[in-house]
Amino acid sequence: MEVLEGSVMHLKKSPRPDGRIYLSAVHGYREPNSGKTKMRTIQSFGYVDKLKEQYDDPIAHFGKVVAAMEAERIATQGVFEIRIDPNSRLEKGTSRKNFGFVALSTIYHELGLDWFFNNRRSGTAATYNLSSIFKLLVYGRILDPGSKQRTYRRREGYFERFDFSLDDVYRALTDLALLSEDIQLFLHERISKLYGRSTELVYYDVTNYYFESDATSTLREKGYSKENRADPIIQMGLLIDRCGIPITFDLFKGNTVDCQTLLPVLSRIKHTFGLDRIVVVADKGLNTSDNIAYNLIKGDGYLFSKSVRKADKELRSWTCERKGYRKSSEDTFTKSRIAKRRVYLEGPDGKTKPVPIEEKQVAVWSRKYARRQAKKREGEIEKAKMLIDDVARFDKATHSGAARFVKGLVIDKKTGEILEGKVARSLDTKRIEQEASLDGFYILTTSEMKKTSKELVSLYSGLWKIEDCFKVTKSDLRSRPVYLSRDDHIAAHFLTCFMALTLLRILEMKIEHKYPAPQLIDAMRRCSASHLEDNVWVFDYTSDVLEDIGSAVGIDFSRKYLRKREIVKTIGDSKKKQACPQQV
Repeated sequence: MEVLEGSVMHLKKSPRPDGRIYLSAVHGYREPNSGKTKMRTIQSFGYVDKLKEQYDDPIAHFGKVVAAMEAERIATQGVFEIRIDPNSRLEKGTSRKNFGFVALSTIYHELGLDWFFNNRRSGTAATYNLSSIFKLLVYGRILDPGSKQRTYRRREGYFERFDFSLDDVYRALTDLALLSEDIQLFLHERISKLYGRSTELVYYDVTNYYFESDATSTLREKGYSKENRADPIIQMGLLIDRCGIPITFDLFKGNTVDCQTLLPVLSRIKHTFGLDRIVVVADKGLNTSDNIAYNLIKGDGYLFSKSVRKADKELRSWTCERKGYRKSSEDTFTKSRIAKRRVYLEGPDGKTKPVPIEEKQVAVWSRKYARRQAKKREGEIEKAKMLIDDVARFDKATHSGAARFVKGLVIDKKTGEILEGKVARSLDTKRIEQEASLDGFYILTTSEMKKTSKELVSLYSGLWKIEDCFKVTKSDLRSRPVYLSRDDHIAAHFLTCFMALTLLRILEMKIEHKYPAPQLIDAMRRCSASHLEDNVWVFDYTSDVLEDIGSAVGIDFSRKYLRKREIVKTIGDSKKKQACPQQV
């Protein structure tokens, strides 16, 4: 029960059917679920006619008593007494609410997003609060991921009022899709101001997400699934800064090749975000002539990896030759050279022409990488042996890597099924030996001639941050399967995932990367309270992680009991930080 703000304890004079007046001290409260206003009796004094036997003017006397009680309550409101009625019954509805979302609320409002949406709302016909809907979708994606309908149904599980309909949520998805690029630009400018973001070096990668429906659309298409699934997919390109905080994202049709996504993303942000020279770091899948040429023409730089197994004979021979390698770290050895190569550009006439360029090539051998490759291959060899014995075991999703080690295995390229071959199946020992000889080697190619091999290896190693972003998005935020069908709703879905990831990365930065995202999510998710009595809520969880989160955002998560007004004040305070970004 929530004591009404501004309500004071007062003397209630209740007339009875027999004409007698009964005196009691009462206080107004609001029921937590129904919202109805009621009065709670704090203390009963008795009938006026009976009390006159002791007091000349019982009403005046007990009026002063109640005033003193109210004064004492105000003076000692840090300490309160709870009376438990063993016969009380549970109230219908949600009696447990999440409080951990306030940490996210602090960052959300610090970024000025509430201001952004309120500013955009003026002059529109929208009757709903777009910021409120966006917050629910983002908080839900982090703390209780599920479909939009499920997130809406569970909205009462937060200590914040989300006053809109499910239809409003779906209408808002269209608005969010239209505002997506503006939101990303606004976030970039705010993060740059607040945290000093640098875009001199950025990381880029592509992944895909599958749908729960087999139907295709403008974006949903069958393509190469990184999870070896047959479902329609959508491609998402993500760009992050050196701190691992997302900068922007783009969506592409599911059948778009990875290497074809980089140019549209870079072209858009260079123009829209007004970025100066940037160096793009990406893996071997993005190492193409078009991507290299684009960066050089625009005055930007690149740092791409290249597979030794797919390198030309000369480059592979130089890489594998032991001569020239120097110890770069405990487990890594490198050597480098300036080499000439050709990239191919399409001219005005539509014809592709070779253009000579110079780049720095760094050959790397890593002991850890070699062990990882050897261990992975051991598992694939065991699966290959199983395929030789029984082809019925073959499943493209789990055995596709092992199939290359089996001679005589014929696979239908369209269906992925094994076909009856004329040659007996056997283990390809020669290929196994060839691949083993390349364990631990990889190549870096870059435009950054002045950087040392050690610096380049260190920069490239930061690519794990974007891989971790995809892992968090898919596993912890459960961004797939996607349950939406309209392209604008799909775009809005990934915008909420992008926003959720951004809030988590900023929170990680605020706690100096002491804990990974899954631990932060778990701590905030478990920070919930149950309604105890009157306006008091009881918390039953805390941890070092939660306390560190609280220290980072200025919230005390260690209190066992909180009054509703204290909770409301904390939420209100979280919304005051940088409410108007123009003032910064």
